[in-house]
Amino acid sequence: MWKCPVCGAEAPAVTLCGQCGFDGSRDYEHYPTVFAVTNTQSIQTLQETRAKLAAGGHAVRTALQRKASRQQQLLQLSPEAHVFLLGQQETDPQRRLAYYRGAAFMGCLPAMRLLGDLYSSGKHALYDTAQAIFWYKKLVEAGDTSRCVQLGDCCRNAESGVQGLEEALRWYALAADSQAVRKKRLTCCLELGRLYYNSGSDETDTAANDRKQALYYYEKAAEMGDITAQKTLAEYFLRAIHIQQHCKKAFFWFEQAAQQGDAPSQYELGLCFEIGRGTKPDRGKAAEWYAKAAAQGHEKAQEKMQLLTAQSGWCEKACQADDPAKKAEYLLEAAQLGSADAQCELGDCYAKGRGVSADIAKAARWYEKAAKQGNAQGLYKMGCCCLSGVGVAQNNDRAFSYFTQAADQGHAEAQYALGNCYNSGKGTAASASQAVEWYTKAARQGNAEAQLKLAERYGKENDAKAVTWYRKAAGAGNAEAQYKLGNCYYRGLCGLQKDADKAMELFRKAARQGHKAAGKMLAGWMIP
Repeated sequence: MWKCPVCGAEAPAVTLCGQCGFDGSRDYEHYPTVFAVTNTQSIQTLQETRAKLAAGGHAVRTALQRKASRQQQLLQLSPEAHVFLLGQQETDPQRRLAYYRGAAFMGCLPAMRLLGDLYSSGKHALYDTAQAIFWYKKLVEAGDTSRCVQLGDCCRNAESGVQGLEEALRWYALAADSQAVRKKRLTCCLELGRLYYNSGSDETDTAANDRKQALYYYEKAAEMGDITAQKTLAEYFLRAIHIQQHCKKAFFWFEQAAQQGDAPSQYELGLCFEIGRGTKPDRGKAAEWYAKAAAQGHEKAQEKMQLLTAQSGWCEKACQADDPAKKAEYLLEAAQLGSADAQCELGDCYAKGRGVSADIAKAARWYEKAAKQGNAQGLYKMGCCCLSGVGVAQNNDRAFSYFTQAADQGHAEAQYALGNCYNSGKGTAASASQAVEWYTKAARQGNAEAQLKLAERYGKENDAKAVTWYRKAAGAGNAEAQYKLGNCYYRGLCGLQKDADKAMELFRKAARQGHKAAGKMLAGWMIP
């Protein structure tokens, strides 16, 4: 049985006293325990405590027992927690810092947080960004992300330029989401976009990569709703509108900024709708966005509103005019004010001699004016002029370019014409797959000639598809399709059962439109 030399409590073996906390396994003079250090009690002090305990009665005994209980709880803490606690109780700054560092190296998270905060804030003359970054990173590695924002700030302060900003953004991304954190992320993305964009101004491979990085960060900022980034992206893609995908992206970002009330973006969006840039032309929506920008005092938008009002007035008069000459006169007024639709219609007047003397060269000039505004019909008409050499010099390459621009806007006739270019190799390399793709786009919009082309192509390999497109084209009134579908019924082709009645009905429809072969079939000249 072991007896505590301080309070006299007995225990089965030499151990820690449950009454006063005395550690019987240690020499207090040479090997102080955590208990001894935290209480700074030597063996002499403990003996004095024993004397007080013996003379003090029940109250003193109870107080000492409570103190011993608290000390025993301390001994149940992990080693790193003990060291951290020693640091908290230490009054000397250097020794306190040493305790904190020791606890942190042992894996104590509160010590890591405290060290990072001390080094980053500069308290007690301890400002050291490198040390702050070191301990904050240790904290993150241990799974604690509570100081990611501070870590990001330190990275930005430690190193200027792209590297510091990218490192900061990486840590901000791990931080808990809040308005303040979103603002820091946005600031980093904008700054990185600007730095990369400015460094990518030449034509080297490195510069091209920098531009990609600039777009990446601007898109990040734009997705956060930043108007400046949205406008920057739209303007960048606007400079490459010859690439249809870029044209659509420019429209998208102008729309995002315009919806947030940015007047210049509202004006640009109105322009997109007016000329069909990145979207289908829609004069109504163009006027709507011009009006919104004009209401905020945007001068160009105000001028556009006045111009549109004047154009609409002349176009309305042209629509109501019964006299072809008067109609052409009104169209001329609207065309001279810049109405692309009026320019196209006036071109038709000159091409067909309606209300004016026929002049194919003038027709081509008006078509070209409309085409320069991105008007799909004007582009298609100019493509036809270039392809045939009517009104302008024959040029297959220009025709292909015009058809492509119009087709990208969803113009069905231009899509069919573009399919023909790929089919025949005019203005581009021949490509059967591209031809089918553009014929299909036109056919789905109800273009009967494209439907017939698809039927003829599938007739060699897919009877069901061939019959489907023959029926669509015939139903749209295409005489050739009616004749060929009738022939399929007459001869039992493309997987169809012979049906003389259906064949004769289709031949009659085609013959009424002047189809000679259908007429001969009806007359019995080609019946075997």
